[in-house]
Amino acid sequence: MSERLDLVDLTTGRLLRELPDVDFSWDRQLRDSQINARRQNMNEDGITSLSLPWNAFDDETNYEQLFMPGYRGVLYSLDGVPQVLSEISDTVDDGDTIQITLNSIRAMLDRLHVIPEQAVQDQMRGDPTAIAHAVLTINGVDLGSIGKRELIAVTQKGHALPPISFDNDRPGNTNDHERNVRGFNLANITAGHLLDNLANLGPDIDIRPVMVDDRTIRLNYTWGHPQLTQPRIWTFDWKKGAPGGDVLSCSFQRNADNLADRVYATGGGSDEQTLVAVAQSPRIPSDRLMREKTVSDTSIEDQGQLQNLADNELKVSQDVQGQLTIRLAVHGVTPVSRICPGDLADITIAGLPSMNNARARTYRMRFMRLSGEKGNPIATALMDVVSATSYDILEE
Repeated sequence: MSERLDLVDLTTGRLLRELPDVDFSWDRQLRDSQINARRQNMNEDGITSLSLPWNAFDDETNYEQLFMPGYRGVLYSLDGVPQVLSEISDTVDDGDTIQITLNSIRAMLDRLHVIPEQAVQDQMRGDPTAIAHAVLTINGVDLGSIGKRELIAVTQKGHALPPISFDNDRPGNTNDHERNVRGFNLANITAGHLLDNLANLGPDIDIRPVMVDDRTIRLNYTWGHPQLTQPRIWTFDWKKGAPGGDVLSCSFQRNADNLADRVYATGGGSDEQTLVAVAQSPRIPSDRLMREKTVSDTSIEDQGQLQNLADNELKVSQDVQGQLTIRLAVHGVTPVSRICPGDLADITIAGLPSMNNARARTYRMRFMRLSGEKGNPIATALMDVVSATSYDILEE
């Protein structure tokens, strides 16, 4: 198994040097993947803190600048495929080792505001209202493309993000998808917050590291319709007690915390002027208690857009959430390095009584999270079932 950590210049994406072979954990997830959470927000990937011994570096190293927080990042690659890029945010040096704390790409986005750069420059040149009056209007494209335009506004600040590329714009409904990002709303217009708001309306949003050449990486911003697609659907088999196969163990969990029959949504405005929308299931089951929930997005100023938020939240809250946890061979028939959160898989399962009374069936599932530890030949995956109350059975 080929695993590698590289020190990265975040402003250029250049790989500076390979880092020593030390223990660490890695994590990749699409949206909030905990079973009791609504499937919200954009992706968040990370590497645990690192403890590097100084004696692994040669005497010619410029130690003072080597791991400067805010300047450098760490890239984790598996079998030559970039998996996670993180930013060095904190270091502690005790003379023998340096302890490194890492931030995710998402943490970078949370500190950057989506404000037209021209407005900032105008304010610094003496216009005291330039930022407060600034408006970034985006329309005519789909939700993922709106996020792209917001990130492009961030990149105009200079070295605000590592080098990043974008998928092409996709058309959208102007009435439903228009966004006005207003400068006076500074507390609510960080790039991370705005991308979360878009992801909560449906599309998967992912920012992944990719290789440009053998010494350079960049980020790629991509999104789904509403789900990210992949060139193929993976297949796995698991039967309790049977040896062999990529899937070494399975457990199945069901949770009703996110279940709702009626959703209230609130948008911009204050007091009686606050926008409110409601969505309700056409049929509320008579054999369980009714459930309600509330969602909010203060950046929405249009009633139609707010109704879309309520409708989408209701759509993802209609069923009891079912989630499969599998232990997966890192170097099986399907290498983990080839799987991305968001990928689909058909898994034939036998031996879990709460899934079809333990009989063998094939289910369409979706990878939501992948995690592992350096050197461990087994990774853990969290997978969502299409529906936990009416399974998507593909074969008898």
